[in-house]
Amino acid sequence: LAYTGMAGSWLDMTVGLRSCCVPVRVDAPRPALSLDAHYHRVASICRSRRAAGVGDESPLVATAVSGDAGGDTEVAAAPVSRLRLPVWQTSLAGSLAGAASQMAAGNIGAFTKALPTGAICCTCYVNLLNASSDGGDLDSVSVPARFASAGVASAIAVGTMHVVRAAASRAPGAACVAGLAGAVKSAVPTMAIEMTTIDVAKAALVDQGVGGKATTDILLLAGCAAGFVSQSILCTLSRGRVPLLRQLGPRCRTSIPGAAANSVTRVGLVTQFLASSSE
Repeated sequence: LAYTGMAGSWLDMTVGLRSCCVPVRVDAPRPALSLDAHYHRVASICRSRRAAGVGDESPLVATAVSGDAGGDTEVAAAPVSRLRLPVWQTSLAGSLAGAASQMAAGNIGAFTKALPTGAICCTCYVNLLNASSDGGDLDSVSVPARFASAGVASAIAVGTMHVVRAAASRAPGAACVAGLAGAVKSAVPTMAIEMTTIDVAKAALVDQGVGGKATTDILLLAGCAAGFVSQSILCTLSRGRVPLLRQLGPRCRTSIPGAAANSVTRVGLVTQFLASSSE
């Protein structure tokens, strides 16, 4: 969890820099502040608020005076955007999902390795989605942005754990770099495709379902679809001499159960944590 905490601190610094202020009313039909002036005005207000020791929980309503227009524009400055969920929640969801995925796929020996990798990946993925979302709505993220977030999160998780294991075994630097490229190349495409497909399939099934909620059976179906889609794409892109169907069958026997367990555990827990945080 120490490595997850460092990743969370990095995300906290980057995500927290996002603009969080929107105009809510213009009292007179006069030109509003320019975007640059508006940003600097609100940033100054937020710095003064933090220096005064005022918390970020309640919205800040301030009056900004435009020197060019001579009019008053009232703006509401919301709290500075931070991590979407506490690190311990995303770490718990990711680590349990990683372990469950490996066990369902029959890779019992990879149980302990999947715990930190899943924790880092889930923490990065949730907060990268939050940084790309519209007002914190993770379902509003487009499919390309979601795939890019999944790829970056997977690369961070796989790369971090590879470097840690190489440092623990005192491997030479050249061997560490060569192994890093191979680890990222072999793991990241599968993880990114599965995570993106799970979210897309879940959203489609929820829209067609009753009650509009991501139930366990919906998450299970989304995970099975993700396992099949990911291996179909990867087998199609591979240039081996083995026919597609002969590759696809053995891969799906391990990929589909693993992706289903990942979907039910990770997405189910994250959805529950998000619902609890919004109450």
